[in-house]
Amino acid sequence: MKNNIKNTINNINNKEKNNNLNKNIENNNKEKNKINENTKINNKKEDNNLDLKNIENNNKEKNEIEKNTKINNKEKIINFIKKKKQEILELKNNIESLNKEIINNKLYFRSEIENINKKKYIEIEKIRKFSNESIMLELIIVIDNLERTIKYNENQNNPTIEGIKLTLKLFIKIINKFGLFSIEETNIKFNPNIHQAVALEYNEKIEPDYVVEILQKGYILNERLIRPAMAKISTNKKD
Repeated sequence: MKNNIKNTINNINNKEKNNNLNKNIENNNKEKNKINENTKINNKKEDNNLDLKNIENNNKEKNEIEKNTKINNKEKIINFIKKKKQEILELKNNIESLNKEIINNKLYFRSEIENINKKKYIEIEKIRKFSNESIMLELIIVIDNLERTIKYNENQNNPTIEGIKLTLKLFIKIINKFGLFSIEETNIKFNPNIHQAVALEYNEKIEPDYVVEILQKGYILNERLIRPAMAKISTNKKD
């Protein structure tokens, strides 16, 4: 009997112990689960924090890249604008140089054309003035003969001589119209450009190297000498 009671008591105690043990195990499991749950939450928080940090860092890097890109783009744009301004300036300078060259060329060609026209005009004038030179030289011979005839018959009252004089005046008037003029002036300084000295005459009253007498008239056609005047020149030296 006593043994049964004792066994019963032991069973009860064991049961309580088991219950307590089970409770402890259950509590431990709860705590463990709680700890695991907290750990998961913490891990999740840490992961979230890490993700946030990564996102923040990525955003910072992105902002930095965008900033650098903007700066680089700005510098590129500034350099591009500078380059284009320089090109525009060079083009302007080239255009100015070309305009100056065009103006200079215009002036040069205008001057050349004017020079050509002047040369042509001078040549035409020479042709006009001197194309009849050979004819004038032939007429001078005729005039020389008429003047000799008048000179040798000067004291004769001959109507023919009067006619010759009128003819000579007409000839001289005609040749003067064409620019032909005689060189016959005396008592002037000898000029080797228009005179040809063919004789000397001693004369104390006249300065030396003066034209004393014209032995043969000279002629100038439009300011060009076509025949020098044969002259007798004064001298203060005796032979």
